[in-house]
Amino acid sequence: MSYIQFQDQQGSATLRGVERFRLLSLVQDSTETLLRGQRPAEVATRLHDLLPDDHELRIASAPCGRQTGPWLQAYLAAARSIFNDPLVSYRGHQLALLTMQLNTAMAVGTEPLRLAARLHGQCEINCWVDGPHRTWLADVVECGLDSGSFRAGLG
Repeated sequence: MSYIQFQDQQGSATLRGVERFRLLSLVQDSTETLLRGQRPAEVATRLHDLLPDDHELRIASAPCGRQTGPWLQAYLAAARSIFNDPLVSYRGHQLALLTMQLNTAMAVGTEPLRLAARLHGQCEINCWVDGPHRTWLADVVECGLDSGSFRAGLG
């Protein structure tokens, strides 16, 4: 995975590719934690209902009774490995699960998690941080380092 380059007039800093992948992992972990923290049967039923009609997870089986746990595990495993396959069909729109994961992190995540989601989701399209906001950005990075969300010395 490619690295992320930050630069200003004084110099530059690089976030290594492996750390970019870790940002994605943080976002995925937070979504899984959120889903597991709810009632498994209710979550599994709602996720099943959001699947496109022809998706393998819908066709294979429906979550019910004792199958709820294994079905939810299969869904979460698919969520980790499938980026562009639409696992969500909402109001007539097919959404890649990565989109849902990034949006979930933005909606309910901590500031470091929200930054991780923004960096992973938008780093290919350049970013600009105005001077007055760089202190805020540095504070969010420090908070992420202090909480263990971000790792020091790896970019």
